[in-house]
Amino acid sequence: MAFLRKLKTKKGQTVWHISYRVGGQQKTKRIGKVDKRTAEQCLLKFESQLAKGEYDLVEVQNISFDKFIQEYWEHTRFEKAPRTIEREKQVVKVFIEHFNNRYLSHYTVKDLSEYRNKRIEHVSEVTVNLEFRHLKAIFNTAEKYGYLKTNPFKKIKPLPTPESDTIKFFELDEIEKVRDAF
Repeated sequence: MAFLRKLKTKKGQTVWHISYRVGGQQKTKRIGKVDKRTAEQCLLKFESQLAKGEYDLVEVQNISFDKFIQEYWEHTRFEKAPRTIEREKQVVKVFIEHFNNRYLSHYTVKDLSEYRNKRIEHVSEVTVNLEFRHLKAIFNTAEKYGYLKTNPFKKIKPLPTPESDTIKFFELDEIEKVRDAF
């Protein structure tokens, strides 16, 4: 439940705030220098938006990517194949080399798009798409654990990949090997 608070500034002006609780902590939202009636209307609007779910009051925990990735590997080591974990570690190593060690919430879609453009200079589009699938899965887990409000990788589309023009056929000796295998 939210309520109004009337505060005085150092200059003696009246400023209205909306006070509310999130996760046991008291929060305030400044309305400004308005009359009481306008402040009450703002409170009603705030409460209706809150009821509709328009305000995202979920608090995310600030955690560095490095700390999170250690927790991620600890929790997923039995859920994934060893080769998948090995590949994820390679992807994460390059990712950390580029970004150093930021808080998870500080990665933006723009940052990731720039990173993708730099990666294309060194590897193929297919490889970049594979790396971004791994990173998207990692950030999905961070979102699930409450470290992110939204996963920035969800807004990045995969790169178009060149399709091979040549049609591949089996050679006669390959056909015989397949036939002999059954």
